[in-house]
Amino acid sequence: MSWKCRLLAAVCLAVNLYCLHAQEDVRLVNGTFGPHMGRVEVLYNGTWGTICDDFWSFSDARVACRMMGFRDTVCSIPRARFGEGTGPIWMSNLRCSGRETSLEDCPFNGWGINSCDHDEDAGAICAADDILETPEPPMLVGSTTSSLSLQWKVPPLPDNITALRFRVQYETDES
Repeated sequence: MSWKCRLLAAVCLAVNLYCLHAQEDVRLVNGTFGPHMGRVEVLYNGTWGTICDDFWSFSDARVACRMMGFRDTVCSIPRARFGEGTGPIWMSNLRCSGRETSLEDCPFNGWGINSCDHDEDAGAICAADDILETPEPPMLVGSTTSSLSLQWKVPPLPDNITALRFRVQYETDES
């Protein structure tokens, strides 16, 4: 049996007739380390506003990231970690499955209907090729029938990073 392992690392810290259009009507604002992360904002009736983090999930962030042309999402970020927005809070209680093509296709309270403040603005880190891949492949340092031990070098990180999340994907070839 052979296997391949790829380590993905990421810093993780409608009542009116109006449609959201991919890449034009959703954006990430105040991203710390690039345009692939930030507070999620949507344009509705000509005004940019935020999304409340009540029920904000990985699936919701996935839809937002794909609307902006990213291949996927790394994580959903609650509690205004990318700063508090201004203006209206347009969406709340989003319940996306992750398969929708637009945030407005997901169930939510309705435009502007919420009980949130901007300290609950939702954010996302989208899958950008330049942040996900580690510079060196992981090295197998031990294994049993039920576990693998891997070792890898983590690239230098900014001082204010408080956590890393790693996802290991592997494939088996039963030939």
